[in-house]
Amino acid sequence: MKNDSYAASFSLNHLFGRGLLVLLVALPLIAPPLADAQAHRYRLRINNHSRYAIHRIYMSSAESNQWGRDLLGDGVLAPNGAFTLTDIVSGEWDIRLVDRYGHACILTNVEVFENLSLDITTDWLLNCQRSGNCQCRDDGQ
Repeated sequence: MKNDSYAASFSLNHLFGRGLLVLLVALPLIAPPLADAQAHRYRLRINNHSRYAIHRIYMSSAESNQWGRDLLGDGVLAPNGAFTLTDIVSGEWDIRLVDRYGHACILTNVEVFENLSLDITTDWLLNCQRSGNCQCRDDGQ
């Protein structure tokens, strides 16, 4: 009887060991999608190389019609200054830059699939205000 008990115990331990081995082998196949979903967050640095201060910055999913809160808060992105947005989920985003007069220029469909740096220049801002190509418009929010 002792031998049968030992054999049954050995079989369960042997099966459990294999089950654990299968779980340990399969876990990396299951875990990456969960880890990737959390790991794919990026930074977007906006460099203001223009001679104009940017008083508000908004960011929204390219699929949304709603702008969130002003990301600068009480701050201002001064000329030759930089502002970094963090923890951005990968995807396509619209970014709205607003000057002190309420004029807004919008960068549409900015693809964020890695850390990015955007350079805003005086020429770009002036062209945005002069043409509809950049979807520049007065900020009516």
